[in-house]
Amino acid sequence: MTETTPRNLALSLRRCPPGTELELVWESHKGSITSASGTITDYDPETAFRKVTTDDCTLVVSPAGDFSEIIVAEVTAAGTIARGHLTAFTIQANATEAVTLTEEGFEIPDYLVGFTGFLAVEDGATRRALRLTQGLGEMDHRLLAHPGDIPAPPANDEPVLVRPMGRPVRRYEIVDERTLESKPTPVFEPSHEYSTLGASLQTVLTLRSAVTADDTLDVSTRNTADDYLESLEGTLRDIQAVLCPDTKTPDTPADERVAYDTTLAKLETTLTNCQTMVRAEMDARWHPVLRWLIWAREDVTQLQLRLSEAGSDDSCNLAPAIGKSLSSPKSSKTTQHGDEQSFHE
Repeated sequence: MTETTPRNLALSLRRCPPGTELELVWESHKGSITSASGTITDYDPETAFRKVTTDDCTLVVSPAGDFSEIIVAEVTAAGTIARGHLTAFTIQANATEAVTLTEEGFEIPDYLVGFTGFLAVEDGATRRALRLTQGLGEMDHRLLAHPGDIPAPPANDEPVLVRPMGRPVRRYEIVDERTLESKPTPVFEPSHEYSTLGASLQTVLTLRSAVTADDTLDVSTRNTADDYLESLEGTLRDIQAVLCPDTKTPDTPADERVAYDTTLAKLETTLTNCQTMVRAEMDARWHPVLRWLIWAREDVTQLQLRLSEAGSDDSCNLAPAIGKSLSSPKSSKTTQHGDEQSFHE
């Protein structure tokens, strides 16, 4: 049960899409406590406004302008009547929507068409993050961030959980309508060695651990840096799954000294070299890998811009305070927008 401040109640309600079944608990102006169970039938994706239909009535839940309370009102033939303020709610069943997968991609729901930003995906077996720099189209392969031109089906039959940043959390049942001929995952036979990606992935895990433990960074900086590192981790796992699937994937950070500036510079060098090798493969099927490498380098650039010099390598340890607060851009590298445009779907 969610029972907290009005502002946190509003944030929790924003994550609930239409179709969610929940129990509302509210207190009247006279102090009596009432509860009712129903289903969200309408909403505002940008606010906590929700219309909840119960067996007996229709309720409207909306925050006051100053977030001092979440108002519960009943919609009647005579008008809307305030019943009190929300004190708690419990999600009884999450909404699950069907999303069709065809040869052209996923049929993107209307409310996600054009979405840009961070998208976290959980399919019951894995969790990954995707940063969409170009908006989702009506038909798009990128919804679940699966590697390759041809998306693989979910790892099991469980609904896929999609968390668009700033939007309600969605649960999708993937209906795969592709023909058998379009489903095989292509086999990559590279002519270069890409095993260094495993070390790069562990470097990102180490940086995430360092940023989390770094109490010299303000909360906003720490959260922003972790968002970029989460995106970078997901992208590197996608790249590794295609270029070197047999390479052991590290799950824990390395117990080593790190400095933000030198570590990110080495990571940038590794990604640049990998990008050069993939270009040399001369196989158009792997253009998506180039695109992911461009996204990964963009994430590194953003991290370099946000994390200032942490001192010498010898003075910066993984625990517990690594680096200094960000105050000025560190990198003068520019993002390769031209390459990104060339390989975006």
